Amino acid sequence: MTTSWRIFFVVALCVGYLSGCSEEKHGYVPLQAGSAVKLLAVSNDQGLNSKNNYVSVAPLADNKFVIANYVSLLVLDRDAGSLCKVSAESVFGDVEEARLSEDQQHFLESITYNPTGVFVGGNGKLYVANYKANNILVGSLDAAGCKYLIEGEYSSVDTRGPENVVVDQSANLLISANYDAGTIVAFDLDSKEEKWSAAIAQAHGVTVSGGKVFATGLTERKVYEIDIKTGKIINSKGSLGWNPMESQYIWPTSIFSLNKDELVVADPQSGFVSVLNSSTLDVIRYTGGNGPSENLFNYPYAAVPVDGELMVLSSMRGEILFLNSDDMDVSERLSFSEERWSKPEAGETKSIPVFGQEWKGYVDMSEFSVKLRGEAYRLGFGNLSPKKSGPVLNIPDSGSLFNTGAYIYFLQGYTESDVDIIFSSSSQTLLGVVHKDGYPDVLIPRLIDLDSWKVGESLVSGIGKSVNFERLSADIKDAGAKYYGRLDDIGWVEKTALYSVLAFSDLGLDYDQFLTRLDAAFATAAGREFKLAYDQCSESTCDRSALKKAAYSYFRETSNLPYISLDEYSLVGMISGISPMASQKVNVDYQGCEGATYYQGYGVEILKTDTLNDYLSAVDLPSSSLCVSVKGDASVIGLDVIWNDVETAPKSLEIYGRDGGEGSHWELLKKYSGIKVVVVGGYATSQFTFDNKSDFSKFYIKVLNGGVQNRLILRQVKPILSAAAKSAMVPSHLFAFVHCPMGGNYLGYGTEALETNSLNDYLSAQSLETSSVCFSSSSDSSLVGLNLGWYSADEVGTLVQVFGSASPTFSREVSVGKFNVGDPYSISNFFFSDIAVKPQSRYPFYRVRLLEGKGQGRLLLRSFTPIYSVEGTGGNAAARRLARAVSKNLHYGVGVSSASHNTKQSLDDLERLIASAENAHCGNYALVFVSKLPKNTVWKVYDVSANDGRVHSVVELEFDREKYVYDPTLGIEYRCSLSAMIDGACKYSADPSFYQVNPVLRAFRGAGFFYGANIKNVYSSSRDLISPYF
Repeated sequence: MTTSWRIFFVVALCVGYLSGCSEEKHGYVPLQAGSAVKLLAVSNDQGLNSKNNYVSVAPLADNKFVIANYVSLLVLDRDAGSLCKVSAESVFGDVEEARLSEDQQHFLESITYNPTGVFVGGNGKLYVANYKANNILVGSLDAAGCKYLIEGEYSSVDTRGPENVVVDQSANLLISANYDAGTIVAFDLDSKEEKWSAAIAQAHGVTVSGGKVFATGLTERKVYEIDIKTGKIINSKGSLGWNPMESQYIWPTSIFSLNKDELVVADPQSGFVSVLNSSTLDVIRYTGGNGPSENLFNYPYAAVPVDGELMVLSSMRGEILFLNSDDMDVSERLSFSEERWSKPEAGETKSIPVFGQEWKGYVDMSEFSVKLRGEAYRLGFGNLSPKKSGPVLNIPDSGSLFNTGAYIYFLQGYTESDVDIIFSSSSQTLLGVVHKDGYPDVLIPRLIDLDSWKVGESLVSGIGKSVNFERLSADIKDAGAKYYGRLDDIGWVEKTALYSVLAFSDLGLDYDQFLTRLDAAFATAAGREFKLAYDQCSESTCDRSALKKAAYSYFRETSNLPYISLDEYSLVGMISGISPMASQKVNVDYQGCEGATYYQGYGVEILKTDTLNDYLSAVDLPSSSLCVSVKGDASVIGLDVIWNDVETAPKSLEIYGRDGGEGSHWELLKKYSGIKVVVVGGYATSQFTFDNKSDFSKFYIKVLNGGVQNRLILRQVKPILSAAAKSAMVPSHLFAFVHCPMGGNYLGYGTEALETNSLNDYLSAQSLETSSVCFSSSSDSSLVGLNLGWYSADEVGTLVQVFGSASPTFSREVSVGKFNVGDPYSISNFFFSDIAVKPQSRYPFYRVRLLEGKGQGRLLLRSFTPIYSVEGTGGNAAARRLARAVSKNLHYGVGVSSASHNTKQSLDDLERLIASAENAHCGNYALVFVSKLPKNTVWKVYDVSANDGRVHSVVELEFDREKYVYDPTLGIEYRCSLSAMIDGACKYSADPSFYQVNPVLRAFRGAGFFYGANIKNVYSSSRDLISPYF
């Protein structure tokens, strides 16, 4: 194992960027632990808790301190080594204390008392930053009786999410740092009137020194100097990084005045506590760092000066240290457990591993990596970043199925053959990932001690435990083998086996809790659709075909997303048995076969590159053969070939096919003579379609009569997929992209970019002449329009031509017409145009060609959706047409949230207000739809919340005792009740309009949104619907 992530230094020496000696009090000053741990007496379960980390402290009289821990206040008696929980009362009424959920993982929503920062003023009053309530409390603390009487509050629109507070008696100001609002706000101490506000993104720490305000901001990782009278920012210094001597910080949460010339800043994520010059904001010296040693911290959230000492809250170690502020000697250590970090043998030079030495920002840039999705991934902060390409993988959240512990922050890892391990010192959750060829990765959770670290080949913790990684790996591999065995037995994994084989009971989850968290793990639209397919399976039976189809669909829809959740992504593969990498649309491989011989450096390897500059070159005609293997869920109807040039293209050839089974034989698919060569984008191309759809997975090209050199010379071979195969790859069953003989796109930027679920991908034509998109139509309805999503507002087409054809070769295409493209409209910063196609037409194949365009004057598209005159059967035609009309007439956006007092409180007046607005949100669409319904129609509008927090509004109507749901934002009719939609008992796509939704809004349709969703609000009268606007 590599140890390059660690740095070692000898106490007597000054090495690397940790240079500087303690005698000089400059640069890095190592902690000198020395003193034994003094155990704290715990009362009221206020000891170490991974969700109750101590984050702020203020000194009281008689060597006592008040501490905030996000849930309550505590009083620490340093002399007695004890603490007590403070009970809070208010002169204004009852105090609702911040409470954790039953699983201890999340705060409950209803919170009025949530202390995050404390300060004791010169008047003896205790000031408390009350985060969730968006205010700063003031009151009297009875330290002996552990009681706090709240007597008042400071608040304004600028105090959302206060983290810390300071009071300056001489200026008569209370100043708060407000994380959510991104402000530093000053209040008059007596009148409680806001005096000024300074904008500092993610403001967190605040103090006053020498008549100036100093604050920290976590967005820019800076320390700020602010004029105490005006709130004007005078100076700032800092950037993201791990070197305090360069004014670099990772997460500077607290700042205090050390003396008249110096400030002290605590950075829990780097682990460093730094002393700054208050005039220049330069770091003079620093100490600590995070790591597995009594001479290091674990998340020092605050460092507070106390009578010549620094009191440091090492939050994730449950430890409070008192340091000499000059030489950083530890004078006293208070903890909830006896630490047993390994000690060096007598005579050994003491070495201390400091975490983060090869990290750049939030990514480990060392050579170490773990393997997921078949790719190398770097360790990060709550996520994994690909070394080459691919999505960022988000680690399971706190309180989730695979992580019952705290948040998994800075990752550490271990890897060996077929298994990878990731964990963090911030959490009790360790994740193992087992790999096996041809199978999906299996994610396996295990419990470890909080404050665990990688030291050499072992996992060590501060309570004296040490486990060899090989032993851990063996346990994880054994669980993986059992899991793969279950996949081999039945081809998928049922819920009881998932629960038992991965031992979720060892994480403290009973089966009902497991089921709840399993459901919550599927949060995305694609994940919800897969979960619906999984829930159709019983413990003994499952439609494996439907489950695998849902898995393929999930992996295709998420393949090009920038971020994906590791738990959801892993579960889809683990449950279905489908390997994500094997589920890609088409994997193509090339082999020399049937006597093929190529010139050295010009063999099949060049066909696997990302450039058309290379070419394959056979030695002579007898060796002019090539085999192409196609893997994936697709049917091949032909091959697309790019030759070296027109002159060397062959005159005749044969194509054979066979399946991949052992003993299969080549079958002649077709002989091609008089081969047509078309130059597209400067390249000579030919298309070879088969007379019948092929179920073969291997194809053999044999040249019979070559071009001028009489041998095989080509640059690229790609399979042509059947429309049926491709229809599963695009978000519609009404059409499928097909090969466009007249088109030519840059490699990797063809219609495959329009088949993903991400608008970050785009089609890029090589020129105006090759700017065409072709598609097959599986709808019996007429084509009436096109919805095109442009690359940007500067690359919009202005004129297009539509052709219809009876043949996929487009040899006898007919012009349907030329159509002007109107001004584009924006949804979520993407730009779209709706093009009406008149007269309406009905062909099995269409080609859309760009004739004129802005910018580069070629086709650059993020999405492409044909619009059909679909009506369908069933439902209520009038209501369906109304939903589509409202969807068409309004543009989606932030919409109208309030109305002026001049607006009458009626549906008609609000409808006119919304119609005149630039855009509308889903609630606006619902109101307009309801206002246009016939009088006396009984309706209900629902605000529905999906698993991942997305909210959408729909309308439920009843006709002939049958309930229907209408989505006027998307223009869809659901032929079932809302309860049936939530329960998954609905055919969501019964209305063909389901397939014609704008790409930005597809996340709000069907099972991907509604299955398992929650009803947030119900409006059943005009008064209900109107009231939120006034």
